[in-house]
Amino acid sequence: MLLRATGLCKSYSAKGKAQTHVLQNVDLECEAGEFIALMGPSGAGKSTLMHILATLDRPDKGEVVLATKGTTYAYSALNNKTLALLRSTEIGIVYQFHHLLPEFTAEENVMMPLLIAGVPQTDARNAASAMLERVGMLNRGSHAPSELSGGEQQRVAIARALVHNPSVLFADEPTGNLDSDNAEAVASLIVELQTERKMTCVVATHSHDLAVHAHRIVQLRDGHVVA
Repeated sequence: MLLRATGLCKSYSAKGKAQTHVLQNVDLECEAGEFIALMGPSGAGKSTLMHILATLDRPDKGEVVLATKGTTYAYSALNNKTLALLRSTEIGIVYQFHHLLPEFTAEENVMMPLLIAGVPQTDARNAASAMLERVGMLNRGSHAPSELSGGEQQRVAIARALVHNPSVLFADEPTGNLDSDNAEAVASLIVELQTERKMTCVVATHSHDLAVHAHRIVQLRDGHVVA
């Protein structure tokens, strides 16, 4: 088992308002190489679950365990610095909005995870170029994000998420901010990369065109796994 979440609970409360229970005793298991699609209506808890699995947020209760490359990581036992290190080495993340750094080129954005991890600049540049070529963006590597279309920006974001060969890729509505043609192209790219790399992939999506390619669909509603 690569990833196991047990009994996850998460609530939020605004001043003067009742507490909102976003996740309620959610369990999820993911095998190495498995492609899981998280689906459900808006507000079902998909993004919150994704953020907890990807170490971007902590649950109020419950545990997440990642077992990879001979080491087991229990998130609750790790401090924020160690979680950030885990995220930079074993976890890739693609967001609905690409979150590319506007002051850097596409190639430099893809290099960034490797540079942060201490990879020499030449090696990082070579790896970024290879990844940009794989996602069809090598000829746009010198361009700033503002010079790229929405679909191109998301391709660069996918390259950035995968350049360090993470153990698991999390994608939160990766096609949700794109027009239909670009959404289809990005969905196809994610499916192709998952298949050829046999990578573990957890995607939160409303897109049935993307979800249909998953090995398993997990349905959430009102903070519960319902199917």
